[in-house]
Amino acid sequence: MVNESKPSVSFKTEFAVDMTCQSCVSAIRSALEPLPGIESYDIDLARKQVVVTGKAAPSAVCRALKDTGRQVLVRGSGTASGTHEGAAVAILETPLPEITTASATPAQLQESQQVHGIARMVQVSTSPVLMLMDLTVKFPGFPSTPTKASSSPSSSITQPPTYDVYVATTGDVTSPPTTTGPPHIPLTTLTPDPSTGYADAFIELPLGLWNIIGRAMVVEPSADVQRRIAEAQQRVDDAERRVREAEAVIGRRGRLGILAGVIARSAGAWGNEKTVCACSGKTMWEEGRMMEDKVRV
Repeated sequence: MVNESKPSVSFKTEFAVDMTCQSCVSAIRSALEPLPGIESYDIDLARKQVVVTGKAAPSAVCRALKDTGRQVLVRGSGTASGTHEGAAVAILETPLPEITTASATPAQLQESQQVHGIARMVQVSTSPVLMLMDLTVKFPGFPSTPTKASSSPSSSITQPPTYDVYVATTGDVTSPPTTTGPPHIPLTTLTPDPSTGYADAFIELPLGLWNIIGRAMVVEPSADVQRRIAEAQQRVDDAERRVREAEAVIGRRGRLGILAGVIARSAGAWGNEKTVCACSGKTMWEEGRMMEDKVRV
């Protein structure tokens, strides 16, 4: 399900697209033309580069480009004028508490190593302070189990819970929400599509990236957030008990639980010219395919 607000400011996003001929260019052009929110675009076959200007969500543009059958990488975003005010990314995973890692099953460990969400943020203005967040999450455990009591297709899927997305107090994602701390800045709420588990948000926020870099972005069931806030208010002086209860909640939640990732700086448009990784020697296309094997979104 999509949570979307139309941005008030246009911006640029740079994509690397594995194009080899003019037929590729024609396919890319056909994919971009019908997308709402695109004001202009530039296709550079020689550099395998596509730059899109407008107010369309980068995730929507990326999906349209991938639907042409070509490999696509998001290289960075910036202001419509081409300046770079700041960009960041948060890779959302299902972490396992360190105390339970030794006893975790292979299935749990594999689940904990999968990427279930990606949030891309770009500072489009510093006066006024405006940031765009493009978030896509594929919640594990969907589609929901149909209920046997109803024969109606529309009512046979369990209604999923809502999830709060927030910037946490700390950037320690080893065992959220215990290590990440309480919500610092609320961002949005998500409701997964009950048939696919997908949820998207593309929203404009009055935030400066400089205030959230290094902190954790957390996706947590709204009911759990409200419960923890209430408990914190009632047991201000009982920190040890709150920690035990938070760890118990993590254990009960299992694979339908919390997602978290550190908000880290990323390249802006034209800010990443790397085509070969200095560490692995792999091309950006090879690294992209390796990442796709891990990413569930």
